[in-house]
Amino acid sequence: MKTVALICGGAEVRHFGLQPQIRLHRLLARDGFDVVTLSSPDDPVPEADEIVVIHGAYLYDDRLVRYLMKRRNQQLMQTSDQEAPIVAVHAPREQALPAVAAILEGRAIDSIAGLKREDPDEMMKGIPHRLLKAQRPFVVKAEASRRQIHERLLYDASYKGVTDLVTKWLWPHPARWCVQLCVRLKIQPNQVTVTGFSLMLAALFLFWRGDYAFGLVCGWIMTFFDTVDGKLARTTVSASRFGHYLDKVTDIVHPPFWYLAWGLSLTSFASPTPIFDLQATIIIIFGGYFVGRLVELFTKKLWVRGGMFVWRPIDSYFRLVTARRNTCMIPMTASLFIGRPDLGLWAVAAWTVLSTLFLMVRMIMAWQACPKGEDKLNSWLVDANPEEEDPDLAIRWFAMPSET
Repeated sequence: MKTVALICGGAEVRHFGLQPQIRLHRLLARDGFDVVTLSSPDDPVPEADEIVVIHGAYLYDDRLVRYLMKRRNQQLMQTSDQEAPIVAVHAPREQALPAVAAILEGRAIDSIAGLKREDPDEMMKGIPHRLLKAQRPFVVKAEASRRQIHERLLYDASYKGVTDLVTKWLWPHPARWCVQLCVRLKIQPNQVTVTGFSLMLAALFLFWRGDYAFGLVCGWIMTFFDTVDGKLARTTVSASRFGHYLDKVTDIVHPPFWYLAWGLSLTSFASPTPIFDLQATIIIIFGGYFVGRLVELFTKKLWVRGGMFVWRPIDSYFRLVTARRNTCMIPMTASLFIGRPDLGLWAVAAWTVLSTLFLMVRMIMAWQACPKGEDKLNSWLVDANPEEEDPDLAIRWFAMPSET
C-alpha cells in the first residue's frame, strides 16, 4: 500500500530560515516518506492508496507529524476546542481529496466521517517521549507577528529536559543566540560538529602538555558547540547521519582520554587517599566511566523505556550531576584556580566511582521492579502534567520548557 504525504499551501514567514512548508518537507523526506508540496488547486495530486494531507501554513511538533504518517484514519485538530480547525488528515485517497481542495482553495477542512478526530494532547498519548522531556505537543499557525515566540517554541522543543546542569542552565540563552547567528551566516550543523571535534583534539593535546588553562578554554567551548550543533540541526531540520555519529562517538569516547592526558602531564600527584596513586586513579576513571555507560545502556535496552535518567524523579535529579564530561570539568576548572590540578583529577575519579555505584544500584532496582515477561517500565514523565496549578520541583525543572 502506497502512502504519500501532501503538504498543501504554506506561509511566507520563516523560522530559523525555513518556511513552515519547507520545514515539513525536510522532516518527512528525511524520515524516508514520499512527500509532495502543492501550492495551487491546479497542481496534480499523485496516485496513492493513502494520503496524508498536512496544512503547510502551520508549525507542528515533529512527533505529531511522524505519528500521523503511521496512523490511518486520523484527523488532527489544532486544539481541543471543537471549533478548532482540522489541520491534517490521514485517509484513503478519495476521503482525503476534499481536504486537499479545501486547503488549496483557502477553506476550512470539513470533518470527514469515519476518521478519528484528535487534538495534539490526545494524539500525544500514543507517542513515546523523546529528548527526555514531557513538553506538550503543539500546532500553531505561522504568523509574522509571532515569529519570535514560535522560534522559541521550536527551540524549546529541540532542548533536552533531563540533562546535566551545565547544558540545562548555563547554555540555553547563549546557545539560542548562536543558533540564530549560524542560521544568518548559513553555517551548517556538521561544520559546528567538526569544529567541536577539532577543539576536543586541541584540548586533549593541551592537557597532555600541561597547558591546563588553554585546554579548559578549548574544552568549554567544545561543550558549548556540542549543545549548539544539535539544536541547530533540529531547528533547521538538517541533521545528517555523519554529524549524528561523529557527535555520538565524540561524546562517548573522548572524556576519559582527557583525564588520562591531564594525569600524564602532572609533575606531582598527592591523592587524599594514599592507596590510590596516579596509575590507580587513571584505571579507576576509565573503569568507572565505561561501566557507568554500560549500566545506562543495559537499563535503557532492557528495563526502562527512555533510559535510566527518566525512570523516577530521583534519577532525573541525579542526571544533573552524573559523572559525565560537563560535570567533571567543574572540579577540573576549580582545581586549576587553587593551583592543584592533581586534586581535580582525583575529584573526577572519586565522583566517577560514586556515580557509577549509584547507577548500578538503580539498575538493580529497575531489574527487580520490571515485571518478568512484560513491557519495560514507564518514565515518570508519562504522567507529569506541566499545566497543573502548583507543579512540584521535578516537573518545574524537567517537564517544562527551558528558560530561553
